[in-house]
Amino acid sequence: MKIGDYWIPTNRLETLLAITKKVYEHFGGDETSADLMANVLKYSPNSGPWGTKMGDLRAYGLIEGRGEKVTVTELGKQATFGEERERDEALRQIVRNVELWRILLDKYGFNVKKENFWVDLVRITGAERLDAQKNEDSIRKAYLEAVEYIKSAGEPIQTPLNEEMENAEAVGGKFSMETQAQSTAGTKKTVGYIGFPEYSRSLIEIKDKRSYNIAKQLLNAIGVALGEEKEESASKEKEPTKVEEAVENEGSLEHKE
Repeated sequence: MKIGDYWIPTNRLETLLAITKKVYEHFGGDETSADLMANVLKYSPNSGPWGTKMGDLRAYGLIEGRGEKVTVTELGKQATFGEERERDEALRQIVRNVELWRILLDKYGFNVKKENFWVDLVRITGAERLDAQKNEDSIRKAYLEAVEYIKSAGEPIQTPLNEEMENAEAVGGKFSMETQAQSTAGTKKTVGYIGFPEYSRSLIEIKDKRSYNIAKQLLNAIGVALGEEKEESASKEKEPTKVEEAVENEGSLEHKE
């Protein structure tokens, strides 16, 4: 279904992953047709429900191609037959492939409050107010069901910079930072995470110069609020930290959005 300018998957991700698994088990990496897929799965090829499932599979990035050349994507294979870490990474990307889910994930994380949710839907999607009010419950439920698949994997949330800056005064000076290096096939290296627990309860994933600069601006804003702007200025004369060096080394990577 559509809400404003955005496509909302009608089918639950659980159902779509089950379809992907069966298709891959039957056809492997070979190309096939949507009609043959439907027959194998005992759906009517020309029915509306099957057409909707195909649209949802494409929206999540589980299949690709049309006509006689439909295949399970690499993400689809990893999400259904991958090792644990590989599967977690694939599911994160699959959920983010739905544009509205990505926006809501960055804004709300794993908890979307019901109160006035339709207002945000209007602002984000451009939907009519009446449509947003009628569909807010079903959209909220669909979103929460989708992100449940990545909740246990600890999805790092990247909160928009303008919202961070607006609330900087409320942060105080309390924050936590964990640096780590993790690398999986086909993914960018994560240098570290920085979180602001008393404030948005979200994490900023430090992968490249852009995400590092966002985190740095937030820390500067906290310093200003605490009257420590001089200390921040003086710190620029110091040698770069290990985190800064790591970010510089990762500078050639583009930010994943």
